[in-house]
Order: sequence, then C-alpha cells, then structure tokens
Amino acid sequence: MIEPDMLLWLSCHAPMCVAFESISVAGMRRGGGASWEEASTIALGMQTCFALIRAGGEPLYPAGKARLAASPRWVPAAMLWTISRIPSFRTLLAEGINECRALADIMAQVAKQSVQHIDAASITAMKPGAGDR
Repeated sequence: MIEPDMLLWLSCHAPMCVAFESISVAGMRRGGGASWEEASTIALGMQTCFALIRAGGEPLYPAGKARLAASPRWVPAAMLWTISRIPSFRTLLAEGINECRALADIMAQVAKQSVQHIDAASITAMKPGAGDR
C-alpha cells in the first residue's frame, strides 16, 4: 500500500518517534523500564507536539493519533510506561537517541515560533539527558 500523504504521515509520526525513543532511553538508564513520572512527562510532550501540528493547520493523521492526542495524559503515559518494559523494544529504540534529540529540538523551535501558544518546554522535556547514551 502506498501512503497518499507521506509528508503529513511523517509529521504526525515524529512526536511518537521521539516519545518511543525517549522512553526507551529512560528504560535503558533505569535498567528495566521508565518511571511513571518519565512516562507522564514524555506523554505530555507527545501531546504538545500533536497540538503543534494542529496549530500549523494540519490534521492528525492517521485517526488513531488524533484519539491519542485527545485522550487523558495517563493513556499515552501507560502505553509508554508499558512498552519501556519490553527489553527488545527498549534496546532497539534507544539506539535512536540522537534522532530523538534532534527531532525534539526542531519541534521545540517551531513551537517557540508558533503564533498560538505551544509550550516548547514540554517538548524539550521529552529529550534524553546529556548523560544518556
């Protein structure tokens, strides 16, 4: 199947990519899974990124991302907390730490330039720390 709007798909995928990679790094740092606080912080950042996409006039695509964006924060936090406990997921996605940091920086910069108020700090909070590898 060919994706009819790949640019929109990629834009909407970036927040999840950052969230999955960041939660994986947190899980690796803790040696078995991220904390609930880390999962909640990353979930807020992901939902803020979705708000940024909408602020730019784009819909969230596919529809599942719109449902995730509209859900209470504990829903994506629970998803992230749970997947951080899967060793193969954690190990594979923690390798994307540099991509995660770069995407978070780009989205935070766009948030700072947005006409609508988008909390760039929530996006930046998703980034793995300088000591993480």
